[in-house]
Amino acid sequence: MFPEDLTSHRLYTFWCGIREEAGLPGIHDCQHTWASQGVMNGVGLPTVSRLLGHRRLATTAIYAHLDHNALQAAAEKTAGRIAKAMGYSVREVDEAR
Repeated sequence: MFPEDLTSHRLYTFWCGIREEAGLPGIHDCQHTWASQGVMNGVGLPTVSRLLGHRRLATTAIYAHLDHNALQAAAEKTAGRIAKAMGYSVREVDEAR
């Protein structure tokens, strides 16, 4: 089915040519965006990892970058729950930043 002289480099080069002609972004870009958006919108890293078919969380973590607002909202939400459990009055945090 495949020529004997087909190497991973030649296959990758061929795939890049097809992608470019079709005007499609790389699959890496799509996975990166999908994983990042999932994590930033509350989908847990283990869930995103399974959906992408990764065997290790570390692989998914490479794709799933968080922006500053998502990190800040997560920190405030976590701190708020701890403060509430300790009996402190907590203001509600807007999670849709």
